[in-house]
Amino acid sequence: MKKSLLIALLLCPILLGAQEKHTLSGYLRDAANGETLVGANILLKEPTGQGTTTNAYGFYSLQLPAGQYELVFTYLGYEPKTTAVVLDKDIRLNVALEEESLQLKEVVVTAREEDENVRSTQMGTVGLAMDNVKKLPALMGEVDVLKAIQL
Repeated sequence: MKKSLLIALLLCPILLGAQEKHTLSGYLRDAANGETLVGANILLKEPTGQGTTTNAYGFYSLQLPAGQYELVFTYLGYEPKTTAVVLDKDIRLNVALEEESLQLKEVVVTAREEDENVRSTQMGTVGLAMDNVKKLPALMGEVDVLKAIQL
């Protein structure tokens, strides 16, 4: 009994050491001009799927147990970069991303003359036949043309 207790006490520090966490940190920058990339994503592919984003200075930090990891660095407008890391101590890993250029399809712009949609210079008109005007009630024996137009 005493021997098993002694063995368990000796193995406890080893088990605790296996759970020791290390820090993986660094800066994410533009490869062309060295400008820091704010809000970029850093994701672990396997096994945890953990991740983080860079702060206002382009700095990121992850605390992970010792092991081998595959990191994916992504930022909008830049090509994703995958890096394998063996984490057995604290590591500072600075990464530079290349800009991603996308070739868009061509755009054809066509135009019409400014007044092409105008058929005539006359503003809106309404036709009013004299027969219809004569059918309107007359005021003092005569048909009022202005009243007919207003109707």
